Amino acid sequence: MPDPIRMSYRLETRADQARTWRALSDTDAFNRVAQANFTYATEQGADGVSRTVGTVKKLGLSIRFHEEPFSFRAPHWFRIHRVFEGGPAKTITAIAQLGPRPGGGTTIAYDLEVMPRTGLFRPILNFDLKRTTEKYVGAALSQLVQSLEEDESDDRERVLLGPPPALTTKQAARLDELVTRLEPSPLVQRLCAFLRAAPERDQVTMNALSLSQAWLASLDEVVALFIAAAKVGILGARIDLLCPSCLVPRAEVGADGPPPDVHCETCRIPLDASFPESLAVHFFPNPEIRPLRVKIECLGSPSRTPQIVAQETLGPGEQADLTMALEPGPHQVRTMPARGPAALVVAGDGERGSEASFTLTASIQPQMVHIRPEPRTIQFRNESNERVTVVVEKLVPPRRVLTLGRLLAEFPQLAEIVPTRGFISTMACFTANGVALRAPSADEAAAVARVLRGARVAYASDCIVLALYPELDAMFADLAKLDLSRVLAGMAVGSAFENVVGGKSIPMGPVVDAAYAALGSSYPGRVAAPHEAFVPEVKAAAERARWAARTAPYGPRIAWLERVA
Repeated sequence: MPDPIRMSYRLETRADQARTWRALSDTDAFNRVAQANFTYATEQGADGVSRTVGTVKKLGLSIRFHEEPFSFRAPHWFRIHRVFEGGPAKTITAIAQLGPRPGGGTTIAYDLEVMPRTGLFRPILNFDLKRTTEKYVGAALSQLVQSLEEDESDDRERVLLGPPPALTTKQAARLDELVTRLEPSPLVQRLCAFLRAAPERDQVTMNALSLSQAWLASLDEVVALFIAAAKVGILGARIDLLCPSCLVPRAEVGADGPPPDVHCETCRIPLDASFPESLAVHFFPNPEIRPLRVKIECLGSPSRTPQIVAQETLGPGEQADLTMALEPGPHQVRTMPARGPAALVVAGDGERGSEASFTLTASIQPQMVHIRPEPRTIQFRNESNERVTVVVEKLVPPRRVLTLGRLLAEFPQLAEIVPTRGFISTMACFTANGVALRAPSADEAAAVARVLRGARVAYASDCIVLALYPELDAMFADLAKLDLSRVLAGMAVGSAFENVVGGKSIPMGPVVDAAYAALGSSYPGRVAAPHEAFVPEVKAAAERARWAARTAPYGPRIAWLERVA
């Protein structure tokens, strides 16, 4: 066996480890700067299962490769392994490790190991890597550190990726013409600057939520501007169906509703239009102003899934140490592909356990553990006959998108610029009390949905149950029937839609978003709710049903409701 070819890089930055991780783990952006020139395509195998295959050009050859899922422990290290079908290299492995720098800041150790296919190829491959990959990766790492040193805004993507191609004279003139149809404001100028200078990857999925934060403007103003810009032809708008795990757009929803049987190839799970944050609204430049040709350079970038704290791929009989510091709150352990329901991990300062051990056979066992936020060990053993990727993640991902339900409730004029036939036209907005529940299994979730007899609509999807109640007393009466030691619960009050997809009524809208977000701060035996939900009517209904509220330890904006004995 030939000796591997190794390339090592050691750098330092004064940026803290969390910020450095967010920048370096955005491997899609990093690979663009490092001129990796990867392309990806989805192919159907002989077994009928779709798989994503990568292609890279080396030494005049177009070489196919398969990319294994990332292994990582955020924000400490990640590893990616690619296997080539042909060409001079057999495999390439990249490992990044971050650590504290004495006196503050972060140390970066980045190592590449390339295994030649045969000893005959080693000199040729070594020569090519020295003149291309070694130089480009080193330059990309230096550019990343420079961006961290110079820019404190944490807008790492824009700094690292650089500007897009300049608008042509015709495109710039068209933009200037259309802008005159908008009400003049500083935000209009920010939008124009964004369309001229922001990386194309940012422009293909313009997110009003993130841009309002970057522009230090109110969300209402940014959404109103985007809708107005869409009406005059500066922007377009679309509804994207997101993967419930990585929250990356995987399909576009047209006038007839979401496409059937769509999977996220990276996360290896089906897309679910009923998931609270699955239907998101994104804006993009009118092609007359800027046609976009965005190529994905990395599929499983850890930055896409900030809710995942640990990930490892295990073959049959293999074991991994997934020990990580956990934020207080509910987490889950699941596998890709899914083998039964995810197991719950409840982390809290009041917990006594410091060790957890999970085993995968037909499903993950045990199904629930309680543990301190700084556990001594978390072990996972794969005793199934299948190779799986195991994930430890926060139960509810951080909010990164504006859902269709929320925008339609708060900006009804959005219906003028997105498809109005099919499932959207079935919506009717009303005020409701929303509940989001997480059961231990899909069967138990279905059983919970059947118990919620006072709900106007209750819908179960996998382990999640979403329900809307017109009356608070009916909601508290139903919650009292549940074994909340096994079912996590979040609630909220606000606007809702009863959406019809495939003949099934699905609750959505701001109240569902808020209830689902509260689920991320829930705890067995308690119902979590945002403090703003406790208007006088809610307090009175809770007291009638003998529930008491107190501030949750996870933050001042969340309250816990507990049954009074």
